Amino acid sequence: MIIDYILIILSFLIGIPNILSTGLSLLHFQYWWIRIFDYPKLQMIAFMIVAFILYCMGIVEADIFDYTYLSLLSITIIYQLYKVLPYTKFSKLQVLGANNNNAENHFSIVICNVLMTNRNSEKCLRELTRFSPDIILAVETNEWWKNELKSLEKDYPYTALLPLENTYGMLLYSKLKTENTEFKFLVEKNVPSINPLITLPAGDKVNCYFIHPKPPIPSEAKSSKARDAELIIVAKSVKNSNIPVIVAGDLNDVGWSHTSKLFQKISGLLDPRIGRGLFATFNAKKRFFRWPLDHIFLSREFRVADIKLLDYIGSDHFSVYLKLSYEPEIANEQKVLQHNQDDLKEANKKLKRL
Repeated sequence: MIIDYILIILSFLIGIPNILSTGLSLLHFQYWWIRIFDYPKLQMIAFMIVAFILYCMGIVEADIFDYTYLSLLSITIIYQLYKVLPYTKFSKLQVLGANNNNAENHFSIVICNVLMTNRNSEKCLRELTRFSPDIILAVETNEWWKNELKSLEKDYPYTALLPLENTYGMLLYSKLKTENTEFKFLVEKNVPSINPLITLPAGDKVNCYFIHPKPPIPSEAKSSKARDAELIIVAKSVKNSNIPVIVAGDLNDVGWSHTSKLFQKISGLLDPRIGRGLFATFNAKKRFFRWPLDHIFLSREFRVADIKLLDYIGSDHFSVYLKLSYEPEIANEQKVLQHNQDDLKEANKKLKRL
């Protein structure tokens, strides 16, 4: 009997906080202590399954309270599974696989959050050299990292370098012709972004947005207002672009969050991870606590030739590699998310809350 009570108490201690945090996340408030629950969906599912099993083991004779609690756990588990299911191979691809093998239509990009205090630059350079992408975006880069990565400039003639000591430095290296490389500060004066125009091997131009907004955590920002606003500013700009678009960087958000979905609806961009896998980039140092924070969103002219994570480089992020095929002639085969008036109103509200 005592063991039964212990099992039930343990179930409550694990299950109730997860039920409440899931409910709070549905309110879409921007406070950090609510938005933080957007991230660990898989972990919450695991905890709630454990809570469900413990409670079933502890029940002697089930009553209405027991059924209610187990129903709440079940509904919450199903909801969380619904949110993460697109980021598994059980879902339909949002960005289709490459249909064209012409090398002139292919190019690759690596998003690399180095962790400013990380000193394993040799590992980083070894991985970047192994994959040899056409474009490298390195973030959390200060003057030390700029000096350590200087050897890249031999193979990457086009650069835009803004090392900072506040963990928001940004270094861009490109083998492809790059224009418009001035850094901008869209929301906060110490958080840069860059909007270069990159010319593909076949001569077509791509409008790129590389960003790294602050995460909603107490040490950085007390709410997600600045991050959400930056995403909406970029989404609206992308919507008005008359050429293909790529948005990439450490977005400090997960693809299944409400804000990320709103970003996709407003921008009309696609997520290459959907239907392929989680590709969790953070936290590289903690296997159980991982989720995808580094993203590459695409307009529908692009197809995926390859996507993978690089090996561990000492950072708290894994770098993500994406090889793309530019196939505008069949762009209409890929369907984008559609926005409505309510989405536009919500996006405008997020901008006004700054």
